Amino acid sequence: MKKITVFVLVVFIAAAAASCKKKSTPAPFPAPDPIAKSASASAVEDSRVPGIEKRIEYLELFQEIYMFEINYLRNNVKELTLASLDAQDAEAQELASQRMEDDKRREEMGKIVDEIGKKGMEKITVADLRKYREKIREQIAE
Repeated sequence: MKKITVFVLVVFIAAAAASCKKKSTPAPFPAPDPIAKSASASAVEDSRVPGIEKRIEYLELFQEIYMFEINYLRNNVKELTLASLDAQDAEAQELASQRMEDDKRREEMGKIVDEIGKKGMEKITVADLRKYREKIREQIAE
């Protein structure tokens, strides 16, 4: 009885292995060339995602704003720390004057963000986003 069970088990495993081999027949078309695929990958992605360039410009514009905001907050923390240590410190006074200038820059950046919000993502063009990004860079550079 034990021999019959082992024999049936071996036959069953062989049949399963044979059916797996039959299912893995090669595709009727050749596999894509990985070099050609990588060369045209960005073009394919751009065609699949409408407005990808606009989204990238939008994200880069806000990245500039956020980096400015991070530096602004760092300077405020430093200013408050120095002010709490010594109110007459020259560095604290310098940071306070820089904060006043940064407040003006932030106000201008806020106006730009409001303009973008009024136009909306659908109506705004890549050229508009680049123009706004240049304005932001000018504000930061001042």
